[in-house]
Amino acid sequence: MEIRKGPYGKFAAMKLDDDTLLHEYAAEIIRDGIPGCFLPVYVNEYHNGRELSFDISDLIPLTRADLITGKDLKRKAVADLFLSLSSSCNMLLDTSNIILNDSYAYWDPKEHKILLPYKPIVSSIPSVHTSGIKRYDTERFLKSGFFRDILTLEEKDTLTFAMSEDNEDMLRGICNRIKGTSIAADKKHLTDTLKILICSLISAIIALFSIIKGDLVIALAFFLFSSTIPFISVFKGHGRTRSEEEINESMIRRSIFFEEGGSYNDPDCLILTYTFDNEKIRRAIYTDRATLGSDRFLSDIIIDDSSIEPLHLEIIKRADSYMVRDLSENDSVMLDGHKTEKDRPYEIRDGQRILCGNIEFTVSRGLK
Repeated sequence: MEIRKGPYGKFAAMKLDDDTLLHEYAAEIIRDGIPGCFLPVYVNEYHNGRELSFDISDLIPLTRADLITGKDLKRKAVADLFLSLSSSCNMLLDTSNIILNDSYAYWDPKEHKILLPYKPIVSSIPSVHTSGIKRYDTERFLKSGFFRDILTLEEKDTLTFAMSEDNEDMLRGICNRIKGTSIAADKKHLTDTLKILICSLISAIIALFSIIKGDLVIALAFFLFSSTIPFISVFKGHGRTRSEEEINESMIRRSIFFEEGGSYNDPDCLILTYTFDNEKIRRAIYTDRATLGSDRFLSDIIIDDSSIEPLHLEIIKRADSYMVRDLSENDSVMLDGHKTEKDRPYEIRDGQRILCGNIEFTVSRGLK
């Protein structure tokens, strides 16, 4: 984008192709401050073309994280941003037009919120789900300097997963948690370790000078002090390292969210694997109840296919088993080739196949 300053403020400009169609509805609600996470945008007409002009007056680039203070304010702003991105779907805004990039994101110091550019144009393949934002873009965005000390790895992973899976409940849950808690930046351990290393180094230098001067008793005393203090600090808890349990939990969490294959310690969950538009997709069910259908307001797992009804089936966890129940109007759920009875729960096991309309799902337990 090209940054321009003028008598009416500061703007970031983006040129439009001649054949680009504008989405007037999107531009209007963004200018009205709805849903509240996008930069005000205007369309400028010139003799040699058109451009989008984003108002960035009095805003701080997110890349200048050093100018933005207040960890709790920043945490709240992050949660509000992702909640707003989710609510933009309910307003039928095409999420593929959201520019989720820290290079073009800005901080509003008055409202304490993060603002992103949105291109109000007509897309060839529109999306009204948070999954319309590429997972890679979300990951890269959360790796920028602004988020370094205000979000934990778990919070970043959960935000990325919830967005990529269009899981509104999970997204709302993690955002409320971020807003309601403060991150305890564990800098004391780093500071204590640095102090110990400095003391140890000074003691070693004193011991060296004492040897040069011939005072062997003092040299021996400082040598022993410099060599033993690091070990003492470890027993006291300084220089803390991640425990094996923490590392295992982190590996499990990331395997749930991002990996194709599982590990020996996979959690108990149900995985539905299916092919849609020549793409292999996996959906994890880790709750006691999940619905599948084409209506995003009714279903937890949304599949935009004409053969899928708005509310097609329900999967329920009972004790150590998972059950499937046909909710469709046309009784179009089949289990391993056998037609199921409407509203009757059937136990589903590892390796079974569920057919909903034209979409076939392979069932697996855990992340296999």
